[in-house]
Amino acid sequence: MSIIHEHKLIFIHTAKTAGTSISDYFNSERGHHSITQYSDKLGTNFRDYKSFMVVRDPVERFLSAWNMVVADPVVTSDMSEQYPEFSLEINEALSSGVVSRLRSDPSFGWFWAQTELLMTCIKQPRSNYSVAPRTDLQYYLYIPSYVLFFDNLVNDFKKFCSLESIKFDGTKFLHLQKSPQRWKISDLDTSSMDTIRSCYQDDYALINRVLSVNAVDPTRSVFNSSVERGIPGMHYSDGPPHHNHEAGLMKVVRK
Repeated sequence: MSIIHEHKLIFIHTAKTAGTSISDYFNSERGHHSITQYSDKLGTNFRDYKSFMVVRDPVERFLSAWNMVVADPVVTSDMSEQYPEFSLEINEALSSGVVSRLRSDPSFGWFWAQTELLMTCIKQPRSNYSVAPRTDLQYYLYIPSYVLFFDNLVNDFKKFCSLESIKFDGTKFLHLQKSPQRWKISDLDTSSMDTIRSCYQDDYALINRVLSVNAVDPTRSVFNSSVERGIPGMHYSDGPPHHNHEAGLMKVVRK
């Protein structure tokens, strides 16, 4: 897990959002772990840690993951039988319904929704006069203390480091070293763009309307009254926010 004990930080590593570069920067473990796993790992110490993540435009992120697969013979070989679409021209492949199949495939976290690792549930007691007290599950989306945007990552990361009194060293931050890309955004036709946007429409909504409440860049910060603080069951806070980077939760309805 990407726990940076020196700075009491949790890095929620979503695939294809410069996560490897950030983990290497702090010399922390790599891996895509949910906030529930972090909470369980740290226990009551979880309240002492702030959290951060990077979000990225879903079309760019999907294409980056797609290019990673087609560029790696080993990965392509492993996935080719289940997903022969990777051998096709990009627009032909995306017209086959492969986008939604990849997003929902538990085996390939590169294509999961960016909010997947933020989902958690909390047991809440409920009383009824006619029956014995019972416990129900309420689902929440966890909002990290800091949200950085991939398209402004250098500036956001510098700002984040400044807010946490961490010395920024540009020579260690290597996310701009990009691998060769077979397919580019300009290669996608309108139908392909619409397909990806439609499949990840909840990511767009949650990134821009919910996660942005804790955007590092103040120009991207939003207010959302649905974000709650101090929810019982998570070990992060027992009261109202005391600074601008308090983690939060938002109730969600599972379909």
